[in-house]
Amino acid sequence: MKIYFIINGFLGSVGTELFIKNCYLVLSKNKKVLNLSHNPELIYIEEPFFIKFLKIISKKYKKTNIKNIESKFEIPISKKSWLYYLNKRIFNKAKFFGITTFQHLIFPNVCYLADCQYMHYPYFFTPQSRIERKLRVILSLLTAKKALVNSISVKKDIQKFFSYLPTKKIVSLPFMTIPVENINENSNSLEKYGLKNLIGKDFVLLSNRWWTHKNHMKVIEAFNQIKKEKGDKFISNLFLVITGSKEGTNKSYNYYQSAIEYINKNKLNKNILILGHVSDDLHSLLFKKTIGIIQPTLFEGGPGGFAIWNAVDLNLPISCSDIEINLELKSYINNINYFDPNCSKQIKNALYNLYSKKIKNSKLINPNKKLLELNYSKVIIKTFQ
Repeated sequence: MKIYFIINGFLGSVGTELFIKNCYLVLSKNKKVLNLSHNPELIYIEEPFFIKFLKIISKKYKKTNIKNIESKFEIPISKKSWLYYLNKRIFNKAKFFGITTFQHLIFPNVCYLADCQYMHYPYFFTPQSRIERKLRVILSLLTAKKALVNSISVKKDIQKFFSYLPTKKIVSLPFMTIPVENINENSNSLEKYGLKNLIGKDFVLLSNRWWTHKNHMKVIEAFNQIKKEKGDKFISNLFLVITGSKEGTNKSYNYYQSAIEYINKNKLNKNILILGHVSDDLHSLLFKKTIGIIQPTLFEGGPGGFAIWNAVDLNLPISCSDIEINLELKSYINNINYFDPNCSKQIKNALYNLYSKKIKNSKLINPNKKLLELNYSKVIIKTFQ
């Protein structure tokens, strides 16, 4: 038995990329247990000439660099002509077949659907982008045999917004961690990235892009409130480190600028470090050095968001907003504390509890990781069957 993941250059979202990487890694790792004869295979299929021609004359054609896609996935990718679609033998031989985008093809497939953020926050997307996303869901659900989503909450959203489509074919995947890469953890590593002031200090990590619904400001205000209540001496050795790109809409940039102004006005710039988008190595290092993760988000497409998936891999203490999708984490992890993301007092207490180390920090790889991987793999295999 073999699973193919077909991509066509459009990956849709970071969530789509992580879904493919997660599937590939867990299925490859557990192929004996799952009775898979081969590792899954990623295939890039070039678009037919007439599609390219239409894109060229409409000035929307952009040549795909296969090496860039491979570097994103860190997995080898086979490049095929669009005529590969006509090779029925390969599809008959493969008992399971997965497609990530453009699922409206001529053979049975399982598709992946991202969250409905464009329905909840339409102003983050252009009208054209919203239409494209809706059409992708419609075409996928009309043609795919099954559809995989990252959470029960996403499944409910699609059933709500696309109730006129055959949504019974949607399967929600169980929670799965994202491995944090192994790197050199000695204290000099922080100095290498210009973060000498963090060496030997306690810092809480907030890792989100600067979209307004990620709710960074509430945490920054909570840190300031702790400073007012406990004094400068108490927070002198405590830090809040924020990572995440500020690129996005004008609203995102204005939101980022307002955070910078607030930090400077309240003289928090020594203790609140905004690093922006960081390299994978620094991202891993920060996760391995932090005393805990705070996640104040108002919306996610997967339980907790990517930062939580990394945090669970390392068994880190987590303080997380109590939105519906995040409550799905209760079934999988114990060292998590919830707060109302709209309540400043609760966020302040959650942040203080992390600094006070009231949530146990074992700093060990999650002992349930293997079980999480197997459960995730089994749902994928059952869906393809």
